[in-house]
Amino acid sequence: MLGDDQLLANGQQLQLDAQGRVRRQQLPDGTVREFEPAEALWWADAQPGQRRAVRFRETLRRGDQVVARAQWEGSAGVGRLQPVQTPAGTFEALPVESSGWTTRTASGSATENIAFSRTVWFAPALGQPVAIDIVDRDRNGRLLRQERIELTHVQSVRHTP
Repeated sequence: MLGDDQLLANGQQLQLDAQGRVRRQQLPDGTVREFEPAEALWWADAQPGQRRAVRFRETLRRGDQVVARAQWEGSAGVGRLQPVQTPAGTFEALPVESSGWTTRTASGSATENIAFSRTVWFAPALGQPVAIDIVDRDRNGRLLRQERIELTHVQSVRHTP
């Protein structure tokens, strides 16, 4: 735990805010992704029917150099609790569906607009997402990325000697 209710995870490769959302991530190639205030695609107290604006900034750095900046803007809505199957098991989860546009500018490149869609499957019993569905499209609707990130293991009880 750090000050301001932040958490380090995965050998300090991830810095999370108090709700478990990514603020900083170190990638295997050494690139660092920073989110301000956080990668705010879900929230811990989500309730079915809630809607919120999505707005955050992302900066990619290699060493001391900024290699890209992005502004994420859109909206998110929460659906009804439903079962989601992952490698770690089946969990009752709320789908937090976000969509909008990311305006990204890389060093020495033109600005590009990317339509994003994310479904974060938030399991209230665990207090964290168990899966995230990702779809990115260019401004002409061409698919750029489609991916699902899933929870692979969960330890629900700790045994102490």
